[in-house]
Amino acid sequence: MRRRGSESFVRSILVAQTSLLTPLTLTSRSWARQPRTAASPQEMRRAAARMTRPPSGVLSRAMKRIPQPLGDRGSLRWIQHFVNNDPGTLNSAIGLGKIAWVSPLKEDAYSEYRDDGALEKLEVKLTRRPLSSFWPARGPQWDALGIGPSREPVLVEAKAHIGEILSPASKASPKSLKLIHKSLRETAKGLGVVPGGVDWSRTFYQYTNRLAHAYFLRELNGIPAHLVFLYFVGDDFKDGPKTAEEWRAATAVLHEAIGLRGCMPSYVEEIFLEVPIGLSR
Repeated sequence: MRRRGSESFVRSILVAQTSLLTPLTLTSRSWARQPRTAASPQEMRRAAARMTRPPSGVLSRAMKRIPQPLGDRGSLRWIQHFVNNDPGTLNSAIGLGKIAWVSPLKEDAYSEYRDDGALEKLEVKLTRRPLSSFWPARGPQWDALGIGPSREPVLVEAKAHIGEILSPASKASPKSLKLIHKSLRETAKGLGVVPGGVDWSRTFYQYTNRLAHAYFLRELNGIPAHLVFLYFVGDDFKDGPKTAEEWRAATAVLHEAIGLRGCMPSYVEEIFLEVPIGLSR
């Protein structure tokens, strides 16, 4: 089957998703005026009610640490492989020097971490602004976490297929969404993003919420964190991109859509890493 170029592929997806694209604005009143194309508030409340909530609003340790199965395909497989079996190649691709990876480790059930659990693994102490003032519980679940040679935190979001870029919208409760919207607006404004792109809480939410957390650590807490968007090249499950150029074309569409073109902060890196040919299946 003839392979389509990544950029045209992603653009076709974006066209199909036009009902999800709503303007990003920087005022509460403007957010309130946006058309609702996702679930109704009633449906969102019902979905939130079905979620297991920690007693007294305290997030249990089990919710901060999420054990993973041994990955046999896609980004789960490859991030586990490089962290545990070939960290040197991963470190070289990132270019920060020797990184001590603390997740996902085989001896820790390949666990991934979120919220305060991730900060604890990274040995981060927030001295300016608490995480709870910026993001509700059950925030980003990081694919990998590491500590750089100067003790700087390294947070990784990994992808193996272009379709993964189009993540679902936030399914947070209305109360949590209010804080999420506020922090996404704060991040966009701080990065110099021009209003008018897509709603950051919807089509590319997984990308933007990771970006917001890096902004929170760097700009709001003065912690020299690095955010790495890691794109695997050559995964044969679901016919993943075979070249870095395919990924770059896809991410260029993403950057344009969220208004990030020309505004990417220096502490955010996009890395393209080939998977081992002998191990791909």
